[in-house]
Amino acid sequence: MEKVTIGLQGFSERSASILTVFLSRHLKFEYALVEGKGELNILDLDCVNSKQLWEDHNRTERVLPLIVASVHKKDLPNAIWLQKPLNVERLTEVIGKIVAEHRLQQLEIHTQKEREEAKKHSIEAARKELGLKEKSQPKVDISEQRVYVSQSLQGYNKDYSNPDLMPSILDLNEDRRTVRWFYGSRDDEKYRADFDSSELFYDPDHYLQGAYTRALKSAENNDLINQVIGGGVHLFITDKGNTTYSNKNDSFLHQVCFIRTTGKTYTLKPLKKPHLLEQQKQQMTAHNSRNFLWNLSLWSSRGRLPEGISGDTLVSLTRWPNFTRLDIPPYAMRIVALWFNIPTTINATSNKLNVPFCAVYSVFSACYALGLVKQLSSNELKQQDAVKKVSLPRQFFRALFKKLS
Repeated sequence: MEKVTIGLQGFSERSASILTVFLSRHLKFEYALVEGKGELNILDLDCVNSKQLWEDHNRTERVLPLIVASVHKKDLPNAIWLQKPLNVERLTEVIGKIVAEHRLQQLEIHTQKEREEAKKHSIEAARKELGLKEKSQPKVDISEQRVYVSQSLQGYNKDYSNPDLMPSILDLNEDRRTVRWFYGSRDDEKYRADFDSSELFYDPDHYLQGAYTRALKSAENNDLINQVIGGGVHLFITDKGNTTYSNKNDSFLHQVCFIRTTGKTYTLKPLKKPHLLEQQKQQMTAHNSRNFLWNLSLWSSRGRLPEGISGDTLVSLTRWPNFTRLDIPPYAMRIVALWFNIPTTINATSNKLNVPFCAVYSVFSACYALGLVKQLSSNELKQQDAVKKVSLPRQFFRALFKKLS
């Protein structure tokens, strides 16, 4: 998608310079500041020609609402008022929400086009089955994945104008967006309706996660640089599997992880000429490999369990994820803390903590991919309980002796 342009109107030269410096440093790469009018405009309605400035913008047909800054409250149509002096952190939050909603609309339009193309492909496939010969290669239907990408941005509300409601609305919408980004949008009712439904399970080998896992294991056992190539993705796994270089950003990888693949989608092969990686490093992003696998697992899972794992599986955490370096999704800390202290079944975890099933399933899938969880039998649970009962008095007396000494 093209960058969304932002224009500053009516501000004094000094104020405009300060805002330009701040926004240039804090806004994401998809935004661009421009002179004059942009797609999203921020107006100073305390300037001398404020009335004319407003009328000029109000006459112009626009897609995005205006952001108006003023000492006094302004109740204007299709405009968001922010009180002066401006809180620049609040300003960047509002800009982020407006642009996110705009991108959602763009993705929905794009999704409709993808659906139409997918329909044409299905018609062509039907014709082939009837005996019509055609040499065109089958294309991956990503219409459903596009729909999910657009849904992952849902939850943004246009009512940002009330300063009293602003923090709660922003926090709520950010939480919704973050949950969908990491876990997907599957409702709890779908889990309770049928815990054995095939929709709640996936095979990691049919996603980018599986290809990357195989390449990572190979790199850990060899001194070679392994490559994963396919679907627009080019990954280099080096340093005996500790470091991964990617040619794509997280947004692209996030979308690619939705796509179910075949065994021929990704090619795994060693890099025979290491100097080629040195030449490309500046254009690539470096990741810790375990952190990278954590993200791929979350995005591929989308609220599902790996095939062969039951929701009634009793889970115990053997090692803590390195949350100081990982991208921490919502509820993850509470989920792993429960598994570390009290072995609990996957389905019961959702009820005990009152968190969405999609979060529990996804966090388990990520921990499972990193080897951080252990599946316990009833006998193993009894043995653990027995150990705890024996060790408790010792711990008590040690603490007592420390206090007395």
